[in-house]
Amino acid sequence: MEVHNTEHSDNCASLSQSWFGALDEATAAYAAEYGISRFKSGYRADLIVTESRLLQRQVSYFLQQNLLAIDLSPLISDVMSIADLISIATEQSIRSFNAQSQAA
Repeated sequence: MEVHNTEHSDNCASLSQSWFGALDEATAAYAAEYGISRFKSGYRADLIVTESRLLQRQVSYFLQQNLLAIDLSPLISDVMSIADLISIATEQSIRSFNAQSQAA
């Protein structure tokens, strides 16, 4: 299974700067495109969820490795926002994956 952590990490970093409870239009489109590309690559929907879990693990690992250099005051709310963004993007990807699957 190929995981694109760099792409997701870049998106998460920019999104965490402007979190308003939903994905911006560009990120929603990227998540939808991601689901379609996974379908075309022969993935199953549960593998998208696995990628999401691995991404969240990488975020946690990064935080753990850099804990002393991180400003802790906003950390919890930022981590919660990033986790929400990852979940929302995963849901969008799976919706697109399922739509592509039903159209095939």
